[in-house]
Amino acid sequence: LMTELFRLQSGTQFVSISYKGAPEAARALIGGEVQANFTNLSNIMSQIQAKEVKAIAVTTATQTPLLPGVKSMAEQGMSEFDASAWTAIFSPKGTPKAITDRLQAALVSLRNNNALKERFLSQGTQMIMSDGETLGKRVSADVQRWKALVAAAKITANQ
Repeated sequence: LMTELFRLQSGTQFVSISYKGAPEAARALIGGEVQANFTNLSNIMSQIQAKEVKAIAVTTATQTPLLPGVKSMAEQGMSEFDASAWTAIFSPKGTPKAITDRLQAALVSLRNNNALKERFLSQGTQMIMSDGETLGKRVSADVQRWKALVAAAKITANQ
């Protein structure tokens, strides 16, 4: 979807190649089979650190401390480009508040664990926490945003 977002916002024409996964796409980039690759930072951080590939932009709205000096797409002229990836923990609907509060407290404890933070950072992942209400709003907004992109790019399930 990031590739299509870039294509639509920039007016660039190119062939989008789908791979089975991030490792195959990274190998294609390193091997010169493709000229660019949109991927989660955690999928390619070790190749960036080994200088096998060069990060030319981050797809978040602003720069990330994980790649100092690498500007965001917005900072490079694509002001509407924000395609940050994120992971969340969900519980089943109706889970008692006491349980979700306990889970939230455990997650806050993990977030404050410096060794764990460093491990995540070394793999290209930044730990950011929010509450359930904020996450729900983010999910709803992202669903609407990506649905609109799928429609605009005429993406079908078999592509």
